[in-house]
Amino acid sequence: MPSPTSGRWKLGFLLALLTMVQWSFLPLFLKILAQEMNALTICWYRFIIASVPLIIYLRTLARLPSPTKLWNHRLLILGATVPLIANYILYLQGLHLTSPSNGQVIVQLGPLFLGFGGLVFFGERYNAKQWLGVALITGGLALFFRDQLTILFAQSGDYVLGSFLIVLAAITWAIYALCQKRLLAAFSSPETMLVLYLIGIVITAPWVQFSSLSRISPLGLTMLILAGLNTLLAYGAFAESLAHWDASRISAVLALSPITTLLFNHLGNLLFPHFVAAESFTLQGIVGALIVVAGSMLTALSKTITQLRNGL
Repeated sequence: MPSPTSGRWKLGFLLALLTMVQWSFLPLFLKILAQEMNALTICWYRFIIASVPLIIYLRTLARLPSPTKLWNHRLLILGATVPLIANYILYLQGLHLTSPSNGQVIVQLGPLFLGFGGLVFFGERYNAKQWLGVALITGGLALFFRDQLTILFAQSGDYVLGSFLIVLAAITWAIYALCQKRLLAAFSSPETMLVLYLIGIVITAPWVQFSSLSRISPLGLTMLILAGLNTLLAYGAFAESLAHWDASRISAVLALSPITTLLFNHLGNLLFPHFVAAESFTLQGIVGALIVVAGSMLTALSKTITQLRNGL
């Protein structure tokens, strides 16, 4: 079933790029924070921090969604909310057992699933250049993270379990994103995110360890606030990008996030060496990164470039 977009592809591209950058340093926040709070507690506080500005914004504009409208779309709302909560928990638990870079390798299955979901469920189409871009993204990621993947297959126990949890997180994220795009036909992106956050607050509340906030360190509190603001801005930008651009193109931009994650991870190691392990770069990895960049741009923009040349 096709899902209409505004056609403002430049805005959609910029929002997808903003989302990618913000999600690139989120693993750093969560890796540090997970040492002081459990996954459900972090999830609950992220929802709280993100929902308050949205309530103020929508109430000021008198655009809070009506209960009747929410009830009419209840199944689709739950179809987005439950996978979103599952994604938060699974990714955080998996990240706690692995490294930020390894997490970002595996979680790239999510954007790939989203891209193919856009083809299957929304009638989006890739041309030959874009299929070449998908192949470049896949090959580039494999080359870029060959060392990490070798470590993964050689490990056992917690490391492998964490990696499996992140695979599940990628699947649930793709389901959330596809439902989110469908919801945009009835709600604005701020409305959909507020509804998802409020439902998430209610669902996760029984398992929240509120006492952990009183014991949190200044660094942990800073990471919690940044993670909450990241939830507001990154998911807000992502939801809005879906209103303006094809999901299959957005997924290609998000495929760049492992590269920028490693850059932020390197910065995190310099600032917080006791919390964030160092990652090494090789010539092979640099070549893989360049291939991913080329593939992402080819997949995301080739159709648009063709349209511009034709005067569309």
